[in-house]
Amino acid sequence: MGDVSCFDAGAAPTQMAAGFRPVDESDDPQDFELWRISFFLYELFGAVGMVPNVLLFFVLISYRSHRKDFKLPILLCVSDTTNCLAILILGAESVGIYNRAIRDNIVPVETSLSCALSAPVYLRIAGSVMSPLVHTAIAFDRFVCVKFPMWYRSAIAKRQYILPLLVTVAVFIFLPIGFYLAYLRRHDTVKFYCGRRASFGQVYSMMIYTLLVFGYFLAFLANMFTFVMIRISNRQNKSFVQTLKIATTVSFVSFLLISIPNTSSFVDTLIRVSMFPKRDVVQGLRGWSTIFVLLFYTYCNIFPNGYVGADAIMVISGFIAAYILRKERVIDKTVIKEFYCRRGKRLLAFYYLAVFLTMVACYLFLPISYQQMNLERSKTALLLISNIKLTCFENRFSIMLPSVEDAFGHYWLPCILIQWYLVAPILFWMQRLITEKDKLFFTVVSVVSMGAYLFSRNMVSAYWLHARLWQFCAGVIAVFYLPKDNGMEQSPEQESLLGPQEKFSILDSGDRVRGDRSESSTTWPNYARSCFRHPVFFLPLLIPVMWFRFPTFDLRLYITAATALLLYAGQKDESIPFLVNRVTVFLGNISYALYLVHWPVHCIATYYNDVVSRSLEIGLCITFVIALLAHYQFIKVFRAMSTSVTAGFYTIIIVITIILSMKEVNYENEKLHYATITPYDAFYDIVNSIF
Repeated sequence: MGDVSCFDAGAAPTQMAAGFRPVDESDDPQDFELWRISFFLYELFGAVGMVPNVLLFFVLISYRSHRKDFKLPILLCVSDTTNCLAILILGAESVGIYNRAIRDNIVPVETSLSCALSAPVYLRIAGSVMSPLVHTAIAFDRFVCVKFPMWYRSAIAKRQYILPLLVTVAVFIFLPIGFYLAYLRRHDTVKFYCGRRASFGQVYSMMIYTLLVFGYFLAFLANMFTFVMIRISNRQNKSFVQTLKIATTVSFVSFLLISIPNTSSFVDTLIRVSMFPKRDVVQGLRGWSTIFVLLFYTYCNIFPNGYVGADAIMVISGFIAAYILRKERVIDKTVIKEFYCRRGKRLLAFYYLAVFLTMVACYLFLPISYQQMNLERSKTALLLISNIKLTCFENRFSIMLPSVEDAFGHYWLPCILIQWYLVAPILFWMQRLITEKDKLFFTVVSVVSMGAYLFSRNMVSAYWLHARLWQFCAGVIAVFYLPKDNGMEQSPEQESLLGPQEKFSILDSGDRVRGDRSESSTTWPNYARSCFRHPVFFLPLLIPVMWFRFPTFDLRLYITAATALLLYAGQKDESIPFLVNRVTVFLGNISYALYLVHWPVHCIATYYNDVVSRSLEIGLCITFVIALLAHYQFIKVFRAMSTSVTAGFYTIIIVITIILSMKEVNYENEKLHYATITPYDAFYDIVNSIF
C-alpha cells in the first residue's frame, strides 16, 4: 500500500509525486467517497476488535497454570489480534489513499511485491492461515479427548505443545512461500488496493480460501460430533456440556460469517466467476429457490423452512410479468394475447409432458392402492387447478408437504404460476385504466390479498391465488422502482420460441447485456463491497436451511421482501456472488424441469425405501439426470418440430392422459399396511391395473 505519511493536507502538488499515477476510469473514481467511508469503518472495527483480544491475551499469559493449559487459546488470541490489527492498518492506509485520490486525483503505483510487503496484506495472510488452523486444532483436541480418552491421556495430554507448534510451523512455512511467489511477480503492476490475489497469485489465494472455507467448517463438524457424543453418553458433565454447546455455537457462527462469505471467493478463484448479465440474477435466485423446495420435500425434518423457496418463485414470477408488461405503452388485446402465447410456450409445453409421464409412472411403479388418489389429482393437474384444494393429507409437519401417495402433489406451484400469468395482464390493464400511480395500485392489491391470506383458512391461504397475490405483487413493485431503460427487456420480434441455452429463463436472449459485461471478471473491490453487505443478502439463502422452524407468516413476509430486494439489487448491478455464479445459474436454467420431475421420483423412491437402501438419495440423483435430459434434449426436439406437429403431439398426450385418468380403481375398503406390501404384490397390482 502507499505510504500514509505522504498524504499531507497541503495544497495539490505542482508535479506528479514519484510512485503515483493519475486516476483513470478503471479506478471507478465515482466510488471513492463510498470506499473512504467503508475503510473508515474497517479502521473502527479493527480497533474495537483488538481491545478484548489484547486484554484476554494478557490475562492468559499472566498465570502459569493458564500458560500451561491454554496454549491453543493463547495462540487464538494472537491470531485474532493479528487479524484485527491488519484490518485497522488496512483501514488507516486506505483512508489516506482515497483522501489523496479525491484531493489530488492521483493513486499509488503498486506491484505484486510492494503489495505483499505492505503490513495489512502479510498480517492478514498470517491471521487467515493461523485462525482456521487454531480453531480446527482446538476442536480436534476436544474430539479426541471425548472419543479416545485413554489414548488422549497418554499421547496428547502430556504434550500440549504439539498442536500449537504445528500451527506455528505451518504459518511460518506459508508466509515465505507467498513472499517468494510475489517476488517472482515483482514487475507485475496491480491495482492500488492490493488484494491477496493480486499480491500472491491465483494458486496461493486458492490455498488461503481453502483454509478459510474448510478450516472453520471442519472445526464446526468436530465440535458438533463431540457435543452429540457427550449428549448420548452416560458420562455427562453439566459444565462440560455447556462449554461444548458454547463452542459449537461459536464455531457455527464462525463458519457462517467467515467460511461461507469466502466460499464465493473460493468459487471465483476456482472457476473464474464472471459478471453475469442481469437476467442471470433471476436465474440464480430461481436455482436457490428450487433447491430449497427440493430439500424440504426430501428431508422435511432437517430443512423445515425450505418451503419458502416456493414463495421466492412467486416473487420472481411477479418480477418477470412486470418486466414484460411494463414496457408496453398500451395494454390491449394484442399485447395480452402475445403475453399469453409467450408464457404458455415457456410453461405449458413441459408441464403437460410432465403430467403425462407422471401418470405413466403411477401405473408402472406405484401400487394400485395409490392410484385412485393420483387419478383424481391428474384431472386437476390437466385443468391447471391443482392448487385449488379444500382438504389435504394431514401430516404432523406442514400443510405445504404433499402426501407421498400423491405423485401430483407438487403441481400446485406450476398451476398457481400459470394462473398468475393469466391474471397479470388484466391487472396491468386495470391499473392503466384506473390510475397512473402503478406503485399505489399494486400496493392496494397487495394489502387486500394479504388480508385474504390472514383471514382465510390455512388451506386457502397456502394454495389459492387470491391469498398469495401479495407475493407476486412484491416482485411487480420491485420492477417499478427500476428505471424503465434498465436494459433487460427484449422486443418480441427478437425472441424465439425457445432459447438455445435455456428454456425457462426470464427472456430468451441476453446477448446484448452479456456482451457488455461478460468479459469483465469480478474485481476485488466489487467482492469487498458485496461481502461487506453479505449479512443483508445472505440471510434469505441461510434461513431456509436452518433446522428449526420459524413462524410461517413471519418467514413468508421476510422472504418475500428479501427476494424483492435481491431482485432489485441484482438489476442495479450489485455483485452478489452467492446468488449469481455458474452453479446457481445452471440450476436456475433447469429449475422448472427439476421441480416437475423431483416429486414423482421421490414418491417412488419412498415407496421402495424398505427394499432399496438409500433410495431417497438415489432418487435425487435420478431426478437430476432426468431433469438434465428433459431440459436439453426436449429443447432440441421441440425446436425441430413444426407448429402443426407440436400441436398434434400435445393433443395426443393430453388425450391419452385424460383416458388414463378416467380409469376407475377399486380395492377393499380396509386399512392397508403399506410396509407389508412386497415387490411381488406391487408387480401384481401394476399388471392388474393395466390389464
